[in-house]
Amino acid sequence: MSSKFFIEAKENLEYISTKISNDKYLNQLLYANIITILETYLYRVFTTLLENNFELLKKLTNSSKFKTQKVTLKMALSDIKKHILEMIKGLNYHNLADIDLLYKDVLGIKIKYNDEILKAIEIRHDIVHRNGYKKDGDKISISNEDIIKTIEVFENLIKEIDKEVVEKFFCNKKAIK
Repeated sequence: MSSKFFIEAKENLEYISTKISNDKYLNQLLYANIITILETYLYRVFTTLLENNFELLKKLTNSSKFKTQKVTLKMALSDIKKHILEMIKGLNYHNLADIDLLYKDVLGIKIKYNDEILKAIEIRHDIVHRNGYKKDGDKISISNEDIIKTIEVFENLIKEIDKEVVEKFFCNKKAIK
């Protein structure tokens, strides 16, 4: 069994694989979108679980990232759940060091990323923020094989995370499917 978030991510990755071309600019955009699919998956899973499970929201407040967060009296008397969710929605889900920590603290799930995944995120950053140039000025070249390999790596990562998410939250009826 897979979550709807995994199914959507897999469909998006499959779509990207059908659009690979010899156009270097298009390939850069496709490559960057692979990482965006991971970000979207992590975001949607995390926010959906928090929105629908108050116990997870309480765990979030004790996580190392948020346990020292200060709240004004005005905010405490307002919709604090809404405020917490807005903070969570504003995170950078490609920053795997931060997101892994939240997933571990709140969901009890480790995101098993490696240097290959971090390098892909760095390349995406160069594509998005420097139009495909590295900090040293070198142009990034994305081959068709780079895209195919990156799709495989990110699909496997998402599948691994999703397996734990489904086992912990969807099979036990703790969250919405």
